[in-house]
Amino acid sequence: MRNKRFLLIAIFSFWFAFGLIGCASTQRFGSSRGTEFRWNGDIAWTIAGDGNSVEIIGFRGNNTDVQIPSKIQDMPVTVIRSTYFLRQMHDYWVFDGVRKITSVIIPDSVTTIEARAFEGNQFTNVIIPNGVSIIGNRAFANNKLTSIIIPDSVNTIGDEAFANNQLTSVTIPESVILGNRVFHGNNQLVNRPMSRQEQERVQQRAEQERLRHVEQARMAEMFRQAGDSTGNLQNTSWSYSQRLNNQHTWRERIDFGNGSFSRQSPDFFGNAVTRTGTFRVSGDTVIFLLEGEYSTGTIVGNSLTVSGGVTGNRVTFNRIQ
Repeated sequence: MRNKRFLLIAIFSFWFAFGLIGCASTQRFGSSRGTEFRWNGDIAWTIAGDGNSVEIIGFRGNNTDVQIPSKIQDMPVTVIRSTYFLRQMHDYWVFDGVRKITSVIIPDSVTTIEARAFEGNQFTNVIIPNGVSIIGNRAFANNKLTSIIIPDSVNTIGDEAFANNQLTSVTIPESVILGNRVFHGNNQLVNRPMSRQEQERVQQRAEQERLRHVEQARMAEMFRQAGDSTGNLQNTSWSYSQRLNNQHTWRERIDFGNGSFSRQSPDFFGNAVTRTGTFRVSGDTVIFLLEGEYSTGTIVGNSLTVSGGVTGNRVTFNRIQ
């Protein structure tokens, strides 16, 4: 009888210990994705959809220096995920700034670093292995990186992936497709690499600025050639109004003197603001010079069409005296 009792106790103890081991090696947490998590030390991981590789999904330790394993259970680690829900729902953490990691070793087996994977830490340096092909949005944003080398294997870098660091040097292949504002906020970075869309926007702004300078030069020449002519505008006043709603009306007024004028228009708060400049008349065209910028208007009888109004489009003033 005593031997049977001892045997039962031994079997129960073995079963209880085995259950604890099983719970320690594989833990399931409630989540919207219903994902099963397992632990390799302080690294949380799950089996990828192909069943043959591992995705890293979180971290629960207090270490500030982290080494991600290249293999877990003889399967390669290929993805470092972004999983906010794990951080929000449980006392375990993804890598995105919760523990303020200062360094991480990413294994050569990794091919994808997902969005926000390491955002908000204190990295001053990180080595991206030559095998990574995708770096997600904001993956390394808000760290303290001073330089970065993007390997030839990378073909896509997401929006703001390295934003708000302290980068002064970036080495990047020409073939990489960049998202928007990838290196935004790195104020010491000269010749910041840009996406194709950003390059197009810069070129468009440059062309617009070039055309503006050409137009300003044309109007300046008209102003010069007009000499002292003020046409029939001297000592006249003109007004414009537009009903905005039941309570507010936009009002502007231009008063012309002997070669000078004042223009009154509302500010953001509806208060009247008066600015002064000079003008000349050439035929039916009036050329204004206000705060270093030229503009023009067209005179037709008792109407004067100039830029203005609440929308900044060209509007027509009517002579009031």
